Amino acid sequence: MRGYRLRIVKHRCAAGSRVALLRYVGIRLVYRAFRRGVLQDDDEICVLHAVPELNFAPLSEAMVNIRYSLKMMRRRGLISRDIEMRIASRLKEHHFSKRVLPAVRDAFEREFGKQGAAKFNLYQRNTVDIKAQDAELMLKAVRSLPVTPSNNGWEFPLTTHWLQQFVAQDADIPPICRWRPTREGTEST
Repeated sequence: MRGYRLRIVKHRCAAGSRVALLRYVGIRLVYRAFRRGVLQDDDEICVLHAVPELNFAPLSEAMVNIRYSLKMMRRRGLISRDIEMRIASRLKEHHFSKRVLPAVRDAFEREFGKQGAAKFNLYQRNTVDIKAQDAELMLKAVRSLPVTPSNNGWEFPLTTHWLQQFVAQDADIPPICRWRPTREGTEST
């Protein structure tokens, strides 16, 4: 990392594995799985989420979390490798928005029959939110970095075209962050 302008990236879908070429530094397990080619599909990290009033709470389960939780169950001797793979394959067949807890329960019930509910309860007790853990580590890494300007004195030119397209036309789109450029080129919050 010496001599590099350090940029921290959270797993950015399958394209996240290519960030090393741009001298970015990936963080943690999900990034490494994409980088090594173990994970390749964007839907591994996608979730359906709630509206802002509900703090964007996830309404579906990320496939990476399902896989990691199943792996932890296998490592604890609660399921076999074959069962882990079959349940993961069943859930992978679902669109990411349909990977909800009832679908996970159904996969366990299809695999274990009458014992499915008990095995699903074990799954819930062993669930790991690897995406959240990776995100927390990424935020710690970002907070520990020194703040250094990297624009070499360059300032973004607020052209009439840019203002029209991204400020006037998109005014009805909620901002991702509180910062908005003003016509004078100063920051506003």
